[in-house]
Amino acid sequence: MQLLEKLWDETTPIHLRQIQTVEIMRLTWVHQYFVERGKVRLRPAKDLPPAGQRFDSPYDPEAHYANKRTTTWVGYKVHLTESCDENQMHLITNVLTTHAHLADVDQTEKVHKALKLKDLLPSEHIVDSAYVDSELLVTSQSRYEVTLIGPTRPNSSWQAKPLKHMI
Repeated sequence: MQLLEKLWDETTPIHLRQIQTVEIMRLTWVHQYFVERGKVRLRPAKDLPPAGQRFDSPYDPEAHYANKRTTTWVGYKVHLTESCDENQMHLITNVLTTHAHLADVDQTEKVHKALKLKDLLPSEHIVDSAYVDSELLVTSQSRYEVTLIGPTRPNSSWQAKPLKHMI
């Protein structure tokens, strides 16, 4: 914070503020911290910009915060596809790296496109629940002739909850 204050002092040459790494550092501080009564404070989660719009690391502006169940990190996600035919060697057939905050379910179609280009589409693609939704169950078959197999997530919306009887 002291460095940023010095950079924005009126006696500091303006061109120093225009250096890209200085701007990234400034935005990282704006996104992550605030000053209260002369003390630097970490912003509470509710006051942070959305994960895909904020700088979480001044060292890698493309690295974003993510969480999956109880695991949290700043970085990227890697989506691996592996062959798993019985009595065959298991091989990684596709690697897709994305920003960490992007939903896994939005990567399934991209994986299928990449596998098709390599002529490696499986007839059955077994995935975990993060890569399945009702639309993908249909489009994977119609577009790629791939049977997508995986548990769908339960519908947790208020509409799916049982009605409570009024007394």
